[in-house]
Order: sequence, then C-alpha cells, then structure tokens
Amino acid sequence: PSPPLPRCAEPKPEPTTDGEPKPAVTNEPPPRGVTELKIAPEPEPHMTSDQ
Repeated sequence: PSPPLPRCAEPKPEPTTDGEPKPAVTNEPPPRGVTELKIAPEPEPHMTSDQ
C-alpha cells in the first residue's frame, strides 16, 4: 500500500492574518454594502427617452 501523503501536500486553505481560512478563490467577495452598489446600481430611466 502506498504511504499517506504528508499534511503539507494536502490542499488546505492558508490561514490569513485574521485567523480565518483563506478561500481558494483569490478575488474575495466585497461586503454586502459594496456588492449591492456594484451588482444592483439604481436603474436609470433610459427607457423614458424611447417613449
């Protein structure tokens, strides 16, 4: 039987300065406040000019 892989070889998330595990994704999601502004900005009335 093959020997078990060393712990260092296991793909475990590296702990950040805060102590929480770092996600595999590099681009961390911004806070809800920033996300709402970027994802759902106020819909400008661009359809008004069409009418």
